[in-house]
Amino acid sequence: MAVEFNPCLCSLAEMLGESKTLVINLINSLIGLLQTFKVTILLFSIDLEDEIRRLRYELELAAAQKVIDTVQAPFSMLMGYTRLLADCDPVATFAKTLKETRDDVLGDLEERVYEVEQLIAAITSKKKKLDAIDKRIEMLEELRDALEICG
Repeated sequence: MAVEFNPCLCSLAEMLGESKTLVINLINSLIGLLQTFKVTILLFSIDLEDEIRRLRYELELAAAQKVIDTVQAPFSMLMGYTRLLADCDPVATFAKTLKETRDDVLGDLEERVYEVEQLIAAITSKKKKLDAIDKRIEMLEELRDALEICG
């Protein structure tokens, strides 16, 4: 890992004096604990069935979003035109029917999209936890390396 010289960290290293070795050992221990925690999560918390479900949900979400996107734009355009002639009874009736139809057709689909997004979020929270652990490990390694470089 490439470590950039940082005068701030070198000042910290100087302040630590003889304790610098203890701090580096502490950092190494923390890195080891985080790696063990990560392995534990990988072994016991990530379920292959969850990953398969997540992929299925993502496909379902993409398909539903495609339907919504395909239908929503023409509905919105048409509703905009009918608003201009809202004082005309046949157009107002048409607009009402159009809105009710849109709500019926897209309402359930939009609710399902929300449900699927929540399911995906629940499954991917484990991945986010692993990503956070990786970032902490990387930061601690960079800090350790910087402290070791400094006198």
